[in-house]
Amino acid sequence: MWGEWIPTNGNMHYQTFPRIAAYAEIGWTSLENKDFEKFKKALENLYQKWSKQGIYAAPKAYIQRR
Repeated sequence: MWGEWIPTNGNMHYQTFPRIAAYAEIGWTSLENKDFEKFKKALENLYQKWSKQGIYAAPKAYIQRR
């Protein structure tokens, strides 16, 4: 996180993950290849990896299209 004080690593993880993956998806995926449903499926693998690394990501219930 960039200049914000966060009391614990758990709080930092919660505020960063999965937002960091969405940010990368927006920046690195061309418009014609963007697919929200495909992105949500890809997040399943990321959640598993993050969990194994002890990263406390925000719940999947927060992932929605705006």
